Amino acid sequence: MLAKSIVALTLLWYLRASLADGFAFHLLGAAGFALMSGGPLALVGGAVVVALTTLTRDVPVVNAALVWLIEIALPVGVALAVLAIGERRMPPNFFVYIFVAAFFGAGLAFGVAGITGAAVLVGGAGMPADIVFGDYAPYLIYLAFAEATLTGMVLTLAVVYRPQWVATFDDRRYLQGR
Repeated sequence: MLAKSIVALTLLWYLRASLADGFAFHLLGAAGFALMSGGPLALVGGAVVVALTTLTRDVPVVNAALVWLIEIALPVGVALAVLAIGERRMPPNFFVYIFVAAFFGAGLAFGVAGITGAAVLVGGAGMPADIVFGDYAPYLIYLAFAEATLTGMVLTLAVVYRPQWVATFDDRRYLQGR
């Protein structure tokens, strides 16, 4: 299952849109990957995805570690933190898992990763802040909603038809309320 997830995430990363200024946007899928496989496997699988996309695209290899930190490790951490907070603060319910962990967690993870990436472009790459935050950042709102929707739909289907594929979903907790 991990190999299929890596292939799916790699294909998701190849679906990207570019702007005239050289900005490229793509959905991350890291939050969904973390909820499906758990944190450690998501970090390792994400490293494989970063390596594959770095080696097959015109991307400097020296950027791979930073890409992994911002586009994999950070969203995985945010998604699992939202899951943990939801499990502590919310009732054990299927819809709480889908809407809080999958939908909201994925959207928040994408937003945090996007804003962090924008800050790195300004601070580290020397891009003008007015261009990055004026032209680039507004797209993050739309993409965060798309990321949340895609992750919510995929996790819903997986939990309904193949709950054993979702490492963070516990039948006893979310279906029986224990």
